[in-house]
Amino acid sequence: MNDREPPQSQAPVAVSSFRPCPSALALGKVPARQWRTRADVARLLESLRARIESNPAESATNRELANAIGLSEHHLVRLFRATYGQSPARYRSEIRLQTARRRIQAGDPIGEAALAAGYSSVPSFTRLFVRRFGRSPSTFRALG
Repeated sequence: MNDREPPQSQAPVAVSSFRPCPSALALGKVPARQWRTRADVARLLESLRARIESNPAESATNRELANAIGLSEHHLVRLFRATYGQSPARYRSEIRLQTARRRIQAGDPIGEAALAAGYSSVPSFTRLFVRRFGRSPSTFRALG
């Protein structure tokens, strides 16, 4: 076996022009199930972002999200932050707040808007809403 070729147990699943670092392979530092290009990872991150936006009430952890797209939790958080400027958890929280804000503007009761956006507790939702928008949901609705 050539020192530039990956060991048989770590051979790439898909054939592409991407080749991982031979040193990292030799040290066993790249335990990926499948080699991915930057474009592949960008598509995966975009699909994850779309998943968060389409279902803000989903309570998936970073680990569950990472497993869904085949990355480690740490790698997912690092790549998501580099791509979108915030962690997946913060992005999900922002999407939830925006969803609840739109529902409150549409006339939904505050508790219903909070539950629909994925919050299990109205007081914790109110606290986050005030921190993000500077006023309570009821004041926000009253001011239009």
